[in-house]
Amino acid sequence: MTARITLSFFFWLTSFLALIHFLHPTLHKYIFIVSVIPVFFFLLLRNQVTFLIMIAFTILSSLTFLGIAFWWGWSSGNQLTWIGVHALLMLHFWSVYILASSIRSLTEANKSLKRRITELEEYVSGTKALSRREFEKQSEIIINTMKRRQEKGYMVSVEFGELPERVKPTSFAKIATAIYDSIRKHYDLVGKYDNETAMYLLQNTNEEGLQLVNDRIIRKLKESFTDEAISLMNWVTEEIGKPDDQAKKGIHL
Repeated sequence: MTARITLSFFFWLTSFLALIHFLHPTLHKYIFIVSVIPVFFFLLLRNQVTFLIMIAFTILSSLTFLGIAFWWGWSSGNQLTWIGVHALLMLHFWSVYILASSIRSLTEANKSLKRRITELEEYVSGTKALSRREFEKQSEIIINTMKRRQEKGYMVSVEFGELPERVKPTSFAKIATAIYDSIRKHYDLVGKYDNETAMYLLQNTNEEGLQLVNDRIIRKLKESFTDEAISLMNWVTEEIGKPDDQAKKGIHL
């Protein structure tokens, strides 16, 4: 991919300099537009669309040059000159297309790789919260164990999507830290469901234990958030564990 970008950039730069040489000063005002604007244009559109545009442009420009040559009665020398200019123009646009396509593909590959790395990480960066994949894996093991032992516990989601946009980027770390400092270490779990939801699992406890933990979390949250911000958080509790118990969903704090 890197070699492809390097090669396409080389042809783009070479054709750009050649166009300046051949067209200056006749069309020098338009050389910058022809050379730079297509890069941003191709980056904004999908590969399939830009490819069709390039095919259409290649055919139409060839027919246009052919029509002008017949209309103006160009001599053989002029025809050869403008054939060369057209070839440079095509080289320029196709190198721009390949360059933009390669950059977009590389960017998408990097994003996909980052998502994959995030999925494989056990902990969310900068916190002691488990990643969603790891949280779900450990939760399944704990819940199955609780069912065999006839124990009861709770799964709690803290949704903070209603918080102002300016505080969202740092909200998860603060909420996760407040939860982690309030639960039993190496026994209960705290994890990330998505960018706007933190979750924690309390095993082998009752409603009184749940309330004690929630009270501790609220006190911790008040160190970082205002009462108004805390009121915007949506808390959903689900009872887990005992197979003969009905899960209680939608219990709000």
